[in-house]
Amino acid sequence: HIETGEKKYILFVGRLDIFHKGIDLLLEAFKKASEKIDDDLYIICKGTLYGKHELKKLLVKNGIESRVKVLGEKKGKEKEKYFSNAKFALFPSRFEGQSLSVLEMMALGKPFICFDIPEYKWASNKICYKAKPFSVQELTDKIIALSADFGKRVSMGKEARKQALDYTWDKCANKYNLFLRRVIRDHLIRSMKN
Repeated sequence: HIETGEKKYILFVGRLDIFHKGIDLLLEAFKKASEKIDDDLYIICKGTLYGKHELKKLLVKNGIESRVKVLGEKKGKEKEKYFSNAKFALFPSRFEGQSLSVLEMMALGKPFICFDIPEYKWASNKICYKAKPFSVQELTDKIIALSADFGKRVSMGKEARKQALDYTWDKCANKYNLFLRRVIRDHLIRSMKN
């Protein structure tokens, strides 16, 4: 069991792909939110020199360099420390696969904010706030609301931890095994009919 707490920051974790991961929208929203919240934004990311240069330009353009800490890639205990002490996480992707970082945050009992895109249909409003897709204003409002509501973060975090248990290696392996068996069975049945 990993000890969790809350420090005065919110966390973005992801590949340094400005468009795909919605970092441009996130920084616009954080600029507006930073006028009403005390939390800083920490960014854990892996990216190219070009991506880092683009990120720096966006920080300067939005005038938020002093409120955003770009940490680069983190692994192991160091990554765990940042994840477990964040108030919540932000995943403002324009499109997404199944994010392991989301599951890691959930396992630590941390809620998150994302856009209401098809790839996040699985995530209930008991564990996250969803903003209208690509609306900077809605993303801003959700950041301000969750930052200010300790009780909501705690209740969402407890539910997130519970839901993360649906994604353990054993459960996923069993679901995959059942899927493969069903595919093979259906194939055999079709073969026998021909």
